[in-house]
Amino acid sequence: VIFGLRQKSKGGKLGSVPVHPPSRIMQMGPSAADPKGMVSSEGQVVLSNTPLIAPMSGKPCIAYEIEIVQEYEYYEQTDQGTQTRTKSETSMKEHKGSIFQLSDGQGGVFVDAQTPVDGPMAQSFRHRMDIGMRIPGQLQFGQAVFNTPLLATEGPVKAVIGTERILEPAAKMFVLGQIGQGPMGAQIGEPKGMLSGKLMLSPKGREALLGATKRNMMIGLIAGGAFMFIGAILGVVGALAGGDEDSSNTAANAAESGVGAQPGAVPGVQPGVVDPTAAAAAAAAAAPAAAAAAA
Repeated sequence: VIFGLRQKSKGGKLGSVPVHPPSRIMQMGPSAADPKGMVSSEGQVVLSNTPLIAPMSGKPCIAYEIEIVQEYEYYEQTDQGTQTRTKSETSMKEHKGSIFQLSDGQGGVFVDAQTPVDGPMAQSFRHRMDIGMRIPGQLQFGQAVFNTPLLATEGPVKAVIGTERILEPAAKMFVLGQIGQGPMGAQIGEPKGMLSGKLMLSPKGREALLGATKRNMMIGLIAGGAFMFIGAILGVVGALAGGDEDSSNTAANAAESGVGAQPGAVPGVQPGVVDPTAAAAAAAAAAPAAAAAAA
């Protein structure tokens, strides 16, 4: 449901934010945006003379994310004895982006993608390095070399996995963000504010992205509603089953403690069966009363 609502918000933003060619935004500046400073555009990506290079794969990109994850074993006590489990822990995660130009052939506007973006990050590199008894001082993943991070102390580390994802430059890119003034002129970047979202980038184009967002919204809301309905039914069934079990336990406890038995019945003795101990105690208690009545 949360995913569906987020897609709905994204679709609303795509439909309401004004769209202008890059050259027009460069000419108009902030007046091309809506009252919140939001604007969108579509054009060809033009990288700088020194483009950003992804460290592991060596590919030129708009932005990249790298992550190093440790896999280690630990031991857990269960009903079947000591079991060996595997766990993952992120040792390092980094995002780096660039400033590029979006052009329509007549002019361009700059885009600041240095902060994490809302865009398709494709996996460009992944390597698993098994760790034996000897811990290496450095880890090499593709063209990148890293110092070995602090290893997990919960158990022996068995492998370290390096993954790289990049946002590739496309022949045509759609951009939605907040306009501002950069060192080289008008610049579209991440919206300001905690709930304003991220800079939106997509090689699909505005119409294709809007259609995909609406489809994801419907899938998220329908699937979320279905799971909530099923969960509610299971909750009711579980509550009824638990209530019946509690009633059975209460009845059993009452029978054991004598609650609800016939008056004069002795706990733990079946009706119609005389308890010799109880009979002797009753006779001893009644003897003084009988003597007083006779006097």
